Amino acid sequence: MAIELKTLRKELIYKQAAPIYAILQDFEELATTNSYLKVKRQPLNRLLKGAIIIVVVLVVLIVFVPFLPKSLLIILLLSFIAVAIFAGIARLGYKGVSLPDQRCNLLHNILHMLERDIDESAAIETTVVFSSPTQKDKCIGKTEHPYQSGFKLDLFEDTWLKIQGSFLDRSIFLLTITDLYQTKYGWKKTGRKNKYKSKSKSKGVEATLKLTYFKKRYGAAKVLKDKVKEAVKLPQSVLIKNLKITDKYIQLTTKVPPTSDNNVEIIYQTVAMMYLSLYQVLNLADLLTNKKEA
Repeated sequence: MAIELKTLRKELIYKQAAPIYAILQDFEELATTNSYLKVKRQPLNRLLKGAIIIVVVLVVLIVFVPFLPKSLLIILLLSFIAVAIFAGIARLGYKGVSLPDQRCNLLHNILHMLERDIDESAAIETTVVFSSPTQKDKCIGKTEHPYQSGFKLDLFEDTWLKIQGSFLDRSIFLLTITDLYQTKYGWKKTGRKNKYKSKSKSKGVEATLKLTYFKKRYGAAKVLKDKVKEAVKLPQSVLIKNLKITDKYIQLTTKVPPTSDNNVEIIYQTVAMMYLSLYQVLNLADLLTNKKEA
């Protein structure tokens, strides 16, 4: 791997400037390493679980069965507590770092799509964040729940993927994928007791594509400012959140609503159609630029 597992565990960020084939290879090696570590953890997990069960049984015997030799039971209890501690610490050494399957599949699909229009030896800058999407530093706002008394809402933005590079036509692209989450939490009264409740759910996915185009070839792009929105074609449920065109770049931000079915495919289709839509504008700009020069 291009990065040490120990460093990845600590920082929870993969950041690499390398050709696409090397990045794909890194994640294949990471998947293989995680599978190996999972196999190594299994006997330690069984040992930990068994030791905890025996510790509970011994505690029950010491407390509720007075005629058994307590000194022997206490020795056994301390021994199995030590075994549980050993197994718990030992399995930490085999802890892996992996992306959820949906994110991993989406990353692979996007990289394979990009490699068609990028020189195979050209480096692209890829950043993948492995930390929890509801980590405290990703919180962008807090508010009272609008209709549920005693509950609050935390809103999170998790920009877990950034890819930047150059296409064969020398246009520079920057793609970011941001998962949006909401956590509802508070105290709920059930009978005579108050119970703390917390639940997180997806609020959709934002994809932003910025194309800094080669001005000599696509210089007429800004003239098409009023026609850009017409050129953007997206899956039916996806919304355009922002669209901007200047004399240097075109930037499109879309929002994919939360869905439980085939979310990876919808996000991938959205990203692919964003590229196609913006290049439809650039191809028209290319024709206009050539006409001016002629």
